[in-house]
Amino acid sequence: MSNQSVPAGEIGEATASSVAFTDSSRIASHTEAEGLAARLFGVRFGWWSGLEDGCWVGRLGRMEIYRAEAFGVRLGQAEYFTGEVWQEVMVPGGESGVWVLRVSFPPKARTAWHTHPLGQILLVTSGRGYVQKWGEARQAVVAGDVVRFEAGEKHWHGATADSPMQHVAIQTALAGSTADWLELVSDAEYGG
Repeated sequence: MSNQSVPAGEIGEATASSVAFTDSSRIASHTEAEGLAARLFGVRFGWWSGLEDGCWVGRLGRMEIYRAEAFGVRLGQAEYFTGEVWQEVMVPGGESGVWVLRVSFPPKARTAWHTHPLGQILLVTSGRGYVQKWGEARQAVVAGDVVRFEAGEKHWHGATADSPMQHVAIQTALAGSTADWLELVSDAEYGG
């Protein structure tokens, strides 16, 4: 089996089956290496197989295919969304705890204010929308944009008033939770 070495603090091309960390002066322990892997790849505890040739090596496990016809579409709960927001679970958390959802917002629809314990990535796939971090001005996003929220960062996202928006949301569960939902975004907050 071939492994590609990835110096700490850098992301290189790594094989789909393994990642090796070699800079022992910068990654002092297995625990530190696990933490780096969690930050780089969203993979958490339990996937490290051990030391090989002086490197911590992790194997990502078996391949899984989630068929499109198996995606369950559900209406978002009114306490978490304004408007008819539809969610499709594309990848359920499983052992890694990484959840991937496709979320569709009609015009004016949006999330409530919320945070994610380990952060969130949004891949805007169609339409136009807004994202806003607490205490800052809302920002416009369009298809092709990628948004990353840090762990614990209070924010909301949704469609513009005149366009639907769809995104793929990626987040990792911590202690079984991917989000902490807060108050709904008011019309005044939404209006910017």
